Amino acid sequence: RGGRPRPPPNVRSWIAVEQVRAARAMLGWSRDQAADACGVPRGSWKSLENKRGRRRMHFVTMRKIVAGFEAAGVTFTENGIEAAPGTFAQGAGGHSEPLGAIGAL
Repeated sequence: RGGRPRPPPNVRSWIAVEQVRAARAMLGWSRDQAADACGVPRGSWKSLENKRGRRRMHFVTMRKIVAGFEAAGVTFTENGIEAAPGTFAQGAGGHSEPLGAIGAL
């Protein structure tokens, strides 16, 4: 059948908005930088972040968000996010800081 791609049954089709915000903050990205890095329209990103909790979204959008953050070294876990070793956030004044993990979001 045609239509939108559906996630395989073993793949979750949600991300908690708090995870997205935390991942973005972990990398020091603005909303626009995150949207651009993930290939998601800026208006859609703003709409996503204005919500709370686990939000169902189109599988393609969720996949883009996950892929964008994974490319930057941040992984979504069941209850939080993790940064790969060697992942750095751009801090104030242009310096970089090593990242770790944030759990229980």
